[in-house]
Parts: sequence; C-alpha cells; structure tokens
Amino acid sequence: MQNCTESEQEQKRQAKLARASTRMREAKTKLTSEEIEQIVDRLLTLDDAQAILALPSKNWFYQKIFAGTLPFPYVRVGAYIRIPAKGLRKYIESQTNHGSGAA
Repeated sequence: MQNCTESEQEQKRQAKLARASTRMREAKTKLTSEEIEQIVDRLLTLDDAQAILALPSKNWFYQKIFAGTLPFPYVRVGAYIRIPAKGLRKYIESQTNHGSGAA
C-alpha cells in the first residue's frame, strides 16, 4: 500500500471538509460525529452553525448578536459573521445534560 505524503493527506482532509460543509448547507441533513470532528478547526458560516445546532432559522443568531448575548464567540469579516467551530463546540458541551444516572 502506498503512503500518502503530508500534502496529499491535507488535500484529502480539505476535500472531506468541503463535502461535509456542502452537505450541511444544501441537504440540511444531520451530521455524523466524524464529520463534526473534521470541521472543528474552521470558521463556520451561520448556515453551518444553524445546521449543527438544528435550529429552524438564523434569526436566533441575529437576535443574540444584536442583543450582545450570543453565548459563544463570533467573528465579523466585513459584513459577514463567522462562528469559530471550537467555540461552538465548547458551548454545546457546556449545554449538554448528562443526567444523574438514576432512572
């Protein structure tokens, strides 16, 4: 079996990221945990973040940003808003209820 160079591995990783991002925006389907892991080191569009959080619209983001209460960091790039994936992940983890274990 051939070994991939670092450049080839990076190209494969970028292609996989692009497919996952396209899938989120166009199909609005649920992502696998592997796909979510692959996008952790990037800036997400509001469409991406909306799909990850399974929100029905982007209004929630706009309302929180306008009020100054968005519970995770965001970046303004000109007129665009981007969400650092790591910040969104930390927010999700902080909001996850693991339960008490008692049934």
